[in-house]
Amino acid sequence: MMSKITPSSPYRESRFRIIMALVDEIVSQHGFCRIIDLGGTPTYWETAPAFAQRADMSVLIVNREYFTSDDPRITCIVGDATDMSSYSKNEFDLVHSNSVIEHVGSQENMAKMAEEVMRLAPVYYVQAPNYWFPYEFHTRMIGFHWLPKRLRLTLMMYRSCGHYPRARSRAEAQQYVADANSVTYRQMRRLFPDAAITGEKFLGLNKSWMVVNRSR
Repeated sequence: MMSKITPSSPYRESRFRIIMALVDEIVSQHGFCRIIDLGGTPTYWETAPAFAQRADMSVLIVNREYFTSDDPRITCIVGDATDMSSYSKNEFDLVHSNSVIEHVGSQENMAKMAEEVMRLAPVYYVQAPNYWFPYEFHTRMIGFHWLPKRLRLTLMMYRSCGHYPRARSRAEAQQYVADANSVTYRQMRRLFPDAAITGEKFLGLNKSWMVVNRSR
């Protein structure tokens, strides 16, 4: 499941300002920035005005689905963000991941992905929705993620919920419930103990968490 923020979203524009500031810092030091995007899509980059004119950066997109791009700066592969062992430590300059870590399943898998993020590059940017924000973005429902699991399964079985069609079986409903996830500040702090974590605000509430580490 990818972020559903549209190219014109002010949140996306704000995030890209942070990302491009990181890129500029890297380019000023090394002349080029190699980005690995865990769980992203080509469209995310292709539709970003800040990316359009940059010849000093490349992006490797890793997703469980296969994508293609006509942009020579973008390469797409199929892979698992919890196991990037085919790549060496600090093989990239920047790890980027937007609304992905909450979808990898168990706490163990989240920890594995976090370890890969911290291993693959000295600089990283990770964003994820806040569990304590009342609106659940994947199901497009208020408070869905706070309901008892049995009730969430029932809702998934009897109606479509946001990005999820009506589940055809209990097993499929369980997959949807596991996917419609979000994280707390404490979870993100445990996963990324050395990074700066800031809240992305909506009406004064923390809608999501942005984790940024500039160097180690």
